[in-house]
Amino acid sequence: MSFLVSPGVEVREIDLTNVVPAVSSSIGAIAGAFSWGPVEEIRTVGSEKELVNLFGRPTNDTYKYFMPAAQFLQYANALRVVRTNSTGLLNASSGANQISAITVTDAGNGYTDIPDVTITSGGGTGAAATATLKAVSVTVDVDGSGYAVDDTVTVNLGSGVEAVFTVTAVDSSGSVTGISITSAGVYTDINATSLDGVSTFAVDSSGTGLTLDVVLGVNAITVTDGGSGYTSAPTVSIPGGSSNATATATIVSSGILVKNQDHFESLDIATGIKVIAKYPGTLGNGLKVIVASNATSFALLSSTNQNQFDFVPAMSNYAEDRGLTLNVGEDNGDELHVLVIDTTGAWTGTENTILEKFQGLSQASDARKSDGSTNYYMDVINNQSQYIWFANHPVELTDAGETVADNASGFATSDTLLEFTVNGGANVMPSVGDLNTAYELFADAETVDVNLIIGGDVGEDDDVTHANNLITIAETRKDAVVFLSPATAATVNTTNAVSNVTDWADEVSSSSYAVMDSTALYVYDKYNDTYRWIVASGAVAGLCAFTDSVADAWFSPAGFNRGQLRGVTKIAFNPKKADRDDLYTSRVNPIVAFPGEGIVLYGDKTALSRPSAFDRINVRRLFIVLEKAVATAAKFQLFEFNDEFTRAQFRNLVEPFLRDVQGRRGITDFAVVCDNTNNTAEVIDSNRFVADIYIKPARSINFISLNFIATRTGVEFSEIVGQ
Repeated sequence: MSFLVSPGVEVREIDLTNVVPAVSSSIGAIAGAFSWGPVEEIRTVGSEKELVNLFGRPTNDTYKYFMPAAQFLQYANALRVVRTNSTGLLNASSGANQISAITVTDAGNGYTDIPDVTITSGGGTGAAATATLKAVSVTVDVDGSGYAVDDTVTVNLGSGVEAVFTVTAVDSSGSVTGISITSAGVYTDINATSLDGVSTFAVDSSGTGLTLDVVLGVNAITVTDGGSGYTSAPTVSIPGGSSNATATATIVSSGILVKNQDHFESLDIATGIKVIAKYPGTLGNGLKVIVASNATSFALLSSTNQNQFDFVPAMSNYAEDRGLTLNVGEDNGDELHVLVIDTTGAWTGTENTILEKFQGLSQASDARKSDGSTNYYMDVINNQSQYIWFANHPVELTDAGETVADNASGFATSDTLLEFTVNGGANVMPSVGDLNTAYELFADAETVDVNLIIGGDVGEDDDVTHANNLITIAETRKDAVVFLSPATAATVNTTNAVSNVTDWADEVSSSSYAVMDSTALYVYDKYNDTYRWIVASGAVAGLCAFTDSVADAWFSPAGFNRGQLRGVTKIAFNPKKADRDDLYTSRVNPIVAFPGEGIVLYGDKTALSRPSAFDRINVRRLFIVLEKAVATAAKFQLFEFNDEFTRAQFRNLVEPFLRDVQGRRGITDFAVVCDNTNNTAEVIDSNRFVADIYIKPARSINFISLNFIATRTGVEFSEIVGQ
């Protein structure tokens, strides 16, 4: 507080109501392959319906990740999901199988015009390209006089095009006998009359009378439209020279990858690609986009499609207010209507169903609706469509007085329907490295709040690597538990299930931040009307979330009260008592089917190998809750003074919280030491603050002994019990 300089009354308000906050302990996390949705981006879903809407239905490839996620959502309503990237994962793209580049392999010579580049064969259609020329050779036609070696000769070919040559040899009279090209220049605007065989010239030295014959060849070929459908490199024809140039084409065979919104905005997408699927994968193949940009093209829509719109596209009020004008005698305007259609039925089950419609969008990049929001068609569709991105379009009407005729390549001047059929998408299953990259997005505890990390089914060969990668993430965070399952192949249709599982578990790192289960689950896939074998990690993580909702994080998720698995038809193998002993010894929690009791998680060990209170799930999760809550509250002690007032304030903050946990059966006793015994002068001088919190955790019952004792009729029970 400041000191009063003159008499007065100062009122201050001091807040001493700080408490230890409640912290989440039920947020799940999973990464894996899905058939749709953003890639390498954390999204939160609260239900199986949201999971389907964002990441698509399960397929024969993706069910291994979708079904465990859906299992978890039977118990909880918060799951963070990351779709993995992998080499070969591609968006469906209207530019798929297109020509991406053409390389000149022989420049040719003798060109007097920019040639028309013709692309034939290769199994595709629609590709187009333009050529540029340069000087490839020069001969001395009249040698002139008065030149010296290294004189520079500049030849002006008109239209601002110049070529520079250097004299390399002269005779005794100063006549040029040798010359070379110093700067070939690039000729993009020439014709036969501007060259006319022999070039005019200007010379910056004292010589006179020199005449050169400049010969042009093809310098480069630029792809202006990549076309589509090419299955082999086409023939590129470049006519017009006395010796024709030759070139080879490069084909982009499988489209492109756009991971998510941020990735899309940072990409420079090839000009030939106009429309692509919103997300990678084969699900986007077959989407069709129809654009009607004026009355003529609108009339070409079917009556069903015309009925989707309230008016014919013309000139918008905004464009008229900005001074944009219609072409005289034509019906072109800045407005357009867009339909997105499911041609294959992949989305709706019915071919040619309309998925989305957008009406009255503008080609003016600064167009606004009455509420001030953008009406520029690329912005609207790319922000609102669930199915497509508009990748490229040259028209951006922005200048007052500009006419649609100024933008001949735009939609507005089209008197035909513009249709883009999307194809070229590909799904590729992730490697263990791909999965680890995706799970690393959950690694930062400060920015991503997750508590229950679900491991996936990566196959027997990579299962240990995958498990240990996830354990590293959990131990780095120190506020999450990872749930691991053996590969389904290790327990399905095998007589060696127990040894397969124990062999796997013996290679998994010792950690109290991991939980292992014993068997694959047989569940019904309602989306494909079939049954699937999946790992149990999603269900076991779900049991922990369920325990949080009906009890607390420090209660065991196992047993008949809280450990019954939902939606499971059967398990791959049902361990007997001897098998359960082997599994438990290897830190694996058995999943057991009991007659009349259902399928139950029948163990609550963590993967910690040494004897400790932390070898139980409830104790590990108890300390995660306590540490996270107290650490969150302790942040507000930073930069305060380390004196008795601050230490007492901290004790008064923590002790009521621990008493509450004790009252809820999480701990049996506790002590908080935060005074001058552990905050010594040395600690204070080093700008540290120390609090020692002693906890006696409550222990779950794993073994029950029932002793039935028979006695004689005349015996007093007090005598026996007292012995």
